[in-house]
Formats: sequence, C-alpha cells, structure tokens
Amino acid sequence: MVDEVQRAHLYALVKAGSDLKLQHGRGDVARQKLEEAMVVAEALGSPWPSLVAYRLAHLRMRSASGPKDFEEADELFAKAARSKGFGPLARAYRLAAMHRAGANISQVQRVFERAVADVQRPVDVDDAMEPRLQDESLNLLELAAYLLGLSTDALEGRGSRVLGPDDWALVGPDPMTVRVSYPRELAIEELIARGERESDAWLYVLEANAVDDRWKQPGKPWTKPPAHALMLLALLQAGKVRNRAELQNAVIGDGQAGAFRTAKTRLCEALGIEADALFVDSTPAAPRLQPGRRVLAYGAVCLARLSSNI
Repeated sequence: MVDEVQRAHLYALVKAGSDLKLQHGRGDVARQKLEEAMVVAEALGSPWPSLVAYRLAHLRMRSASGPKDFEEADELFAKAARSKGFGPLARAYRLAAMHRAGANISQVQRVFERAVADVQRPVDVDDAMEPRLQDESLNLLELAAYLLGLSTDALEGRGSRVLGPDDWALVGPDPMTVRVSYPRELAIEELIARGERESDAWLYVLEANAVDDRWKQPGKPWTKPPAHALMLLALLQAGKVRNRAELQNAVIGDGQAGAFRTAKTRLCEALGIEADALFVDSTPAAPRLQPGRRVLAYGAVCLARLSSNI
C-alpha cells in the first residue's frame, strides 16, 4: 500500500519547490526541494514522478547555459510526458529543449508528430485529460523564450499554482489520503495507478455530476454503482461527517431513514460484507469505518460533491 505520510510529505515538497520557483532568485532552493521530492515520487509511482519532472525541467530550462543542460531538460520533459494528464504539453516543451540541445531534426520531428497525435486523440471517458498547470499565455511565452534562446529574466516572479485547481482528492482505507488535493486529471491517474498496484482493490469515481459516477470490482469493467453507494463510502473514508444524522442527510436527504438503510445494504452486498459491519454508528460520535474492517477501496472524488452534500 502507498505510504500516506510519504505522499503528504511529497505534496508539501512539490508545492514548496514550485512556490520558490515563483520567487526572484530562489531557483537553486526550488530545485533542491524538487530533487528531494523526486526521490519520494519514484517510490510512490504515477503520477508523481511526471509532475516533479515537469517542474524540474522548467527550472533547468530557465538556468541552462549549454547543450548538456538542455539535454537534461529534455530527459525531464520526456519523463513528464509519460503521464496522460499532461497531454501534448510536455512534448511541446521537449521540442524547445531538443532544439536548444542541437538534436537531430529527425528526432525532433518524431516528438513533434507524437505531440500532434496527442492533440488529435479522441477523449475517452476514462482518460485523464490535460491539466492546465499554468496560464496558457505564460506557457506560450516560456516556449518562445526556450526556442529562440531569449533571456528568461522577464519570467521571474510569474506563474500559477503548482497543481491547478485543487478541487479533487483521493480517498481510501487510510484517512490521511484525502488530505492531498489536486485536479481531476491527476486524481484519476493516481487512482488507476493504485488499482494496478493493488489488484484486489475496488476503484470508484465520484464525479461533479452524479450521473457520471462509476466504480469497478477487482478484475471487472467499470459499471454504474447502486444509488447513493459511492457517496456513503466516500464520506466514511474521507471522515467528512460529524454524526449519523449528518451522514444520512448527506447521502440521501433529511428524514429518509429507509432509503439510507437500502443504500447501506446495497453497498455492503457489493463489497461482500455484512451491513452491520460497515461502520460504527454510535451517535453522537462521528460515523467511521469499523475498526479492523479494512474496506479495500480507493476513490477519486470531486470535493465539491462532498462539501455540497454536508
């Protein structure tokens, strides 16, 4: 299983390194933070190594003084491009790095064609879509500077949040998991990666619109979940409710005890556990998953859905 303490530490390092990137004259400190983050990212797996590599590549481009620096930046952008969440953006930046490093034109052409193919690829409902990590106009200015060898001094102090809108999170057996928030694209990518590492885990997606919710049993295709089941499971795993009344209201609505019991029963039937074994219901204490009852499920959840239902 993923070490959630390590994951939270990595998140803090990436944010610190990226914030320092935006401060004039702190590039060396930012790079140190991100290099430390890369060690942790490699241990945790997708999508973290790609995210850290993307940030490190930009730092290398901004401070590059010769072909070897640009070659290093190209390697980092190539690593970032392994993530679906970056779409063609990382490969577009690779073109600049390769050009400045003096790469063979045929090599540059292959990367260009791959980037074009990414743009033209139809978007599948289960694919991670390209996150907007910075304002597009800034991306274009950076790219022009890298391609033309212009001074990047004017870019100092300009940028945006490291992860884009922090409006999604992962939830799971460990309550710490929900403490890291990031865009939908990275949440879904990490969810899929966890499913590959823990093949006996249930996976689910709680979208902004309930009609798009889905889950999958280990080894099975994605399907529609029983009504209200994912909201119940997500709230319990996230620890977002203070008592049973609040949990019931968030899942079903006020005064719907029968419907709440039905949702609970259907969730437990699907998970293969007894309904009374799902969570501790000791009003007025906060409902929580039964101690010792390890529900092996991970969910990528829209935080607005959770907060709007409470």
